[in-house]
Formats: sequence, C-alpha cells, structure tokens
Amino acid sequence: MTRDPNKARNSAAASSLRGPARRIGRRYHMHMAGVLYVATTIVLVLGALNGQNNLLFAIFGLAVGGLLVSGVLSGANLLGISVERLPTPPTAVGEPLVVRYRVRNRNRLLSSLAITIEELPAVRRRGETQPRLHSPVLAFAAHVPARGEVIVEATATTLRRGVATLSRFRAISTFPFGLTKKSVVFEQPEAITIRPRIAPVRREAIEAGGGAGERGGRARRWRGGEEFWALREFLPGDSLRTVAWRPSARHGSVLVRDTARAATEKLIVELDTSGADADQIEHAVSVAGGVASVALGAGRAVGLRDRGGTLLAPVRSGRGSLADILDALAVWIPGAAPLRQGEPDDASHRGSRPRVIIVTAVPKHDSEAISAQDSAIVEPGFSPFGREPKRNPEESL
Repeated sequence: MTRDPNKARNSAAASSLRGPARRIGRRYHMHMAGVLYVATTIVLVLGALNGQNNLLFAIFGLAVGGLLVSGVLSGANLLGISVERLPTPPTAVGEPLVVRYRVRNRNRLLSSLAITIEELPAVRRRGETQPRLHSPVLAFAAHVPARGEVIVEATATTLRRGVATLSRFRAISTFPFGLTKKSVVFEQPEAITIRPRIAPVRREAIEAGGGAGERGGRARRWRGGEEFWALREFLPGDSLRTVAWRPSARHGSVLVRDTARAATEKLIVELDTSGADADQIEHAVSVAGGVASVALGAGRAVGLRDRGGTLLAPVRSGRGSLADILDALAVWIPGAAPLRQGEPDDASHRGSRPRVIIVTAVPKHDSEAISAQDSAIVEPGFSPFGREPKRNPEESL
C-alpha cells in the first residue's frame, strides 16, 4: 500500500511546528560485543568449575567485575544528559544536510564521554511506504564537561526532494569498555525542506520571445536601469548631465530629462510532466528551478504553476522569490493538490499580462515550451537526485 501524498505532506507541515525536546525513555541494549563477552565469561566459569583452577576463577572474577563496571558507568554517563536538536535550515538535493545538536550535562561532578546521537526512523503505520530522502544522521560528542554544554553536528547526504520529518532521536553510550550499551530517547518533531537541485539553464532559453509590459507594449531591455519619461524644469540638486540643452534653448529655460524605472517583466514557469516517468519528472523539476533562478537573476518577476493552471508560487521578484519557488517544487507531486496554493500577485505587478514558459519533461512542439533535455546544460555526472546516474553498459559500445 502506498502512502497518500496529500496526507503525507499535510502531516509533514504539521510537524514543522518545532517544540522542545522531551525525554521519553531509557534502556539497555544487547549488542555483539557484549554478547561475545558474556559468552567468553561463561566458558571461563565452566572451565574453572571443571578444572578447579584458581587462575580461571580469578579471571572469571575480573570478567564479571568488568561487566558490572561497564554497566554502571555507561548508565552514569547518560544520567544528567539532555539533548536538543537546533533548527535546521532548508537544503537541496546533492548538498549536505547538516543537523546540529546542543548536548547539556547537568551533572555537577562527572563529565560525559563518547556519546553518539542517532536519529531514529519515523514510526509509520503498517503497509505505509515513503521514499528515503537522506542518509542516516549520526553525531558524536567526545566530551561534555560537568555543568557544561557542547554543540555537535551530523552531516547526512540528501537523496531526493521532499520534506524530511525528524522526530525521535537517541543518545547512546558504551563507555568505558564497550561491553554494555545504554540509550536515552528524546522526541522533538521537525520538518526539513529538501529543495530540488537547480539545473544549469541557458539564459537564451528564457530570452526568446517576449512579454507585455505594464503599458501593453513589448518589454524593453534594461539600459542602465532607467529610461526616458518626460522633460521638466531644472530643480536645485539636479545633475548637469541630465540637462536637455537643445529643448532648453528652444524653451528659454533649463529643462532636464526625467527618467523612470523600466517595467518589470512578469514570467510564469509552467511545469508540464504529462507522459513522463519518475526520472524525467525529477529532471523537469530541476530545470524549472533553473529557469526561475535565471529569470530572477535577470530582474524579472517569476511565479510557478502546474499544468492544470494551479498557482504554486505567486509572481514576485526579489531575494525571497526563488526560495518560495524551490519550496513549492520540493513538495510538489504530479496530480496532487498543492500543499499551499499561491497567493494573488503583488499589487506592483497587477495589470500586466505575464509571459508563460512551459517546462516539459517530454519534448513537445510549442513555441513557449522548454524541453528539460534541450534547455539544461547538463554537466558531466549531473542528476536531479544529486548522485551519478546509472548508465547502460550498451551505450558505451
């Protein structure tokens, strides 16, 4: 049974409300080193009983003492420990996922040594499945002083776009001999957005054609950031470079050229993944992010919508626009309702007709369509999943 995409994304959004970490349990674990040690101890006591050898009895006593000391110290090592996961910023496919933890030791006398912090898999219902978005998250705190704190980092590899849900994690100690293993489990829900990898896109892919400006005409190229608007009387503080000498001579007074900012061109990136497989969809999503990045870098106002016309990200310009578009692409699933539908366009862009660029996963005949295979400059080893794509051995023949 597959998981409902809308239900999965809604639960991820709910878990994005971070709360304080709380301790929910502690326990001892049996691991391979401890099992082997106990088996060896049993062999020693059997040999001592059969042979009545004092040396074997002495070794058996040392072995039991080491097991007891390891169990006591491993428990004391975690007695005053509290762990908190710090806020994790969004990342992208192929970039490291850095998760930071604050480890506090409330013990007044004893330091804590060799503590491993491990994220636990999310608890799911029977039959539910979800793609793996990142590699295991592990951090290590070598020394936490008494009544002190340290901050440690865990670096994982991102594999796919989506919302990674972190909830339970545990602090593990096998100090000092590695014979017994004790853990303390904490719970702190958090949702981390893994954005798609931005494909490098040719600038001419969005320069072709043109859009309509606010005055209904074709958008003009930006020439120094300002364009001629009208003539007006000279005012104190105006630069002499703006003086229109010939009109001033005809008018009999000093006139200057008044300029106005060029209208911002509106652009909507439409994502069309009809008839595409999973890999083609992910590639098209990466190219859509690349088109938005290039268009915003050129000073355009950019929005995002799907093939059905649903606005996924509003048409905006500025630094935060690319983050909004990438966040929308991170959670977008073909055929599913959007997690958060885009808001109406900004008032500064109303009244202009946007130009639409269609990013298709499969090449199609459309004057405004950009094929993901044609528009992206695919670097050697590029993959929307952030790893080297698998190649067919027959292709090299």
